[in-house]
Amino acid sequence: MWPCRHISEVNVSDEFRSALRTAGAYLELDVTWLYNGSYHFRLGRGFTIALTPESAGRVRVDACRWTRPLTTLWALLEDTERIGSIVAELHGEVLRSQELEQEGVT
Repeated sequence: MWPCRHISEVNVSDEFRSALRTAGAYLELDVTWLYNGSYHFRLGRGFTIALTPESAGRVRVDACRWTRPLTTLWALLEDTERIGSIVAELHGEVLRSQELEQEGVT
């Protein structure tokens, strides 16, 4: 397994750390793990929300299953309100997928 780090210990720009903190606050998680340049928050049963810093001050936000992106949205790093709403939307999708999986619907 990849090493987990508290958000305060991640070696990233202040702007990206703020994006991680925004996502972590919504998910009530303060630990992330790095895989292929993306910082993942574990949601259970192989699902994660991943943030990836990109060029031009953007952040990529993915809902992933086993680190494979299922849904991707972007925001500007300084737009923490949008980052929060994206995380909320993707987290809702993950929860619905988990419920369907639990009911045996694929």
